[in-house]
Amino acid sequence: MEYPSFNTVRESFMGRLEEWNCDESLVKIDYQNAGGDEKKAEELCQKFVTDKVDLIVAISDPAVHAAVTAVKGSEIKVLAVSAEELGAKNAQVLEGNVTGVQGKSTVSAVIDLALQGNPGLKTFGLLYDPQEPVSRAQAEEAKQYCTEKNLAVEEGVLSGSAKPEEAEKAVSALCEKVDAVFTPIGVGAGALSGTISKTMNQAKKPWYAGTDALVQGGALAAVSLDYGEMGRQAADLAVELVEGKPVSQCQAVSLTEYRTYINQTTLDAVKAVFPEEILESAYFYSSGVEQ
Repeated sequence: MEYPSFNTVRESFMGRLEEWNCDESLVKIDYQNAGGDEKKAEELCQKFVTDKVDLIVAISDPAVHAAVTAVKGSEIKVLAVSAEELGAKNAQVLEGNVTGVQGKSTVSAVIDLALQGNPGLKTFGLLYDPQEPVSRAQAEEAKQYCTEKNLAVEEGVLSGSAKPEEAEKAVSALCEKVDAVFTPIGVGAGALSGTISKTMNQAKKPWYAGTDALVQGGALAAVSLDYGEMGRQAADLAVELVEGKPVSQCQAVSLTEYRTYINQTTLDAVKAVFPEEILESAYFYSSGVEQ
């Protein structure tokens, strides 16, 4: 579905194709959006197979699963673009006619960032929608890493369909129990980021995120993949496939580098303090505009 990080991947992908001079005379693109409906994603991918497309570019983990399932038994290639390592649910996804670009989880790096911003951190809150597979997986990873760091964990459930007043209530309740809050990658929190940020700032509690899209929306900081680079790398692979290179010779790309993003407005509001070396290398947003 529409989500800033996914949009960045798609826009960077399209821009890179233009750099390769892959215009409509060479490539016909049928862009579809499942609107967050996994069943619809399956139907769209099945239609791609029926239409005998040459390549399906699937952006986001659910889209990848739908595409890989749909092409089984066909010669259609899949270019999987996922912010998560394609291992747990799809152990053999990068085989056969499938290649792609995959990210590396930044959950532990976000928690480390929170500890650097607040060495006295004792209780960490997790605010997420357990119905979103990636969010649920990252929340479990966060709980495990917090255990290693001797941090207590409190969970707050926030459905992507929640109303602003429901979000405010959930965040306020969580803030009473924790020193800081983390929201993993997930679509639902994006639409409520303004409400979450306002409530967190009023409580003077830092809100950390797994993607820079939430920092643009008001989260204090995130350690995030470079989604623009993900899109560009995917386009480079797509060009090789379009030119006829076998999938077996198009090795999947794993992005292992990530960036720290900080919202300057929120930083001032909660009066957070980070080590100078973090501030010097971070990318800053203020009122949604990168600086």
